[in-house]
Amino acid sequence: MNKPFAKHFDVDGIGQILVVQRRGDDGPELAITFRMPNNSVCDIKLGYPDDDDGWDQLDAAFDQVDESTAASLAREQIEVGPFAKLGSIDDEDIGWEQVGASTCECSDPDCLSDTQLNSND
Repeated sequence: MNKPFAKHFDVDGIGQILVVQRRGDDGPELAITFRMPNNSVCDIKLGYPDDDDGWDQLDAAFDQVDESTAASLAREQIEVGPFAKLGSIDDEDIGWEQVGASTCECSDPDCLSDTQLNSND
């Protein structure tokens, strides 16, 4: 049996959230992807060291992410993240076309419960 590398959730008030394990430019990363209220796509990326321990940390983080965790992280970005001024979850009249992504670069396996997010244009 193949080990899953992605999870998909459909959350009321947010919509689809995709959680994916992948090899990023700097090593393993966990990406949590969802649409902002203005329909742009936002990625929250959690990076890990590019070694066996980093891949183990990525597996542990992926296993931790359930629908509630993914929704909480997305909601935080939508409501108080660096692009929150673009509108609330329920705002449908937003005219912006482009939004950057948020990236977590702390490499902490417990990062999902206490993220450090940085704007990434």
